[in-house]
Amino acid sequence: MIRKCVSFGSRKPNRSAFTLVELLVVIAIIGILVGLLLPAVQAAREAARRMQCSNNLKQLGLASHNFESAYKYFPPGFVGEIPVVAALDANNSTYIGHLVFLFPYMEATSIYDLWSAKRKISPTAKGGPTIPAADAWMYRRWVSGSYPTESLWDQHQYRVSTLLCPTDDAYSKSTGVITELRPTPTGISRHGYLEPTELGLTNYLGASGQLGIGIASREPKKGIFFNRSQTKFGAITDGTSNTLLFGEVTGDFTDPAKGSGRLRSFSWNAGPQVTEWHRPVYNYQNHKRWNNFSSFHAGGIMNFALGDGSVRGISTNIDSQVFIDTSSMADGIVAQLPD
Repeated sequence: MIRKCVSFGSRKPNRSAFTLVELLVVIAIIGILVGLLLPAVQAAREAARRMQCSNNLKQLGLASHNFESAYKYFPPGFVGEIPVVAALDANNSTYIGHLVFLFPYMEATSIYDLWSAKRKISPTAKGGPTIPAADAWMYRRWVSGSYPTESLWDQHQYRVSTLLCPTDDAYSKSTGVITELRPTPTGISRHGYLEPTELGLTNYLGASGQLGIGIASREPKKGIFFNRSQTKFGAITDGTSNTLLFGEVTGDFTDPAKGSGRLRSFSWNAGPQVTEWHRPVYNYQNHKRWNNFSSFHAGGIMNFALGDGSVRGISTNIDSQVFIDTSSMADGIVAQLPD
């Protein structure tokens, strides 16, 4: 009889799963890779947002050029009092800003038509405090609670995507809105609402020079857009490639240095922005304030459209005098933007 011998020695079992230690190691490796890749992904996304922002400014530049081609001058900065006075002339100025005039040239004709149906929107920006009393309601300042018979409140609710920078969120947690920037005999003032609204907002405003026009000592430093301006290409004697046309704005914040605690964003009906408060004496160059050009782009870069339609990124650390000179269109100083 032959017997079979069976070995009862040890056999290596089949493995069907990771051990806990191996799983933790894999998770740790994935976490490290994600940590390494995340900054690159964020940088790529910000680069795309900045490119979209540049494209928005390019569209504004083209719209303003098309307007100039049609009317032989750029649109008025805003339609305010003549002469510039400290008190508002509520009955005789529309206070309509320059961006509204550009709506027909940036696929927003329907919004422009809604405004022009209720206001005498004249691109010539002529007129003044001699409007007949019967027509005064047509020109009455409608913001800050002073409404004419037919207010433009509903017509001001529209969002225009090309006026919003994708890096910022002008509508986020804003407790108010700035509807007007206007020069006074001593500087500029703002008007608007302190409570939240749904008014249409913008991250871009035209350049008005050091303090716009109306302040005698600063008038040589005036920009392309100011009160009732009718700037022609020929008036930009410093050169269109050396003169700011539009730039980025953010608004007002409880902490302007960090850009946190948004108080007010800008309405797309606001007047143009000045460059005076970028001088280091104020210590506002890197701040996000209502009277500053500013942005949320990485590295403190602000995008600007120049008079020739090109778009440039400018650092908030740019020499303030160069920045002011570049915002001026005809002061005889041809400022060169740094590369």
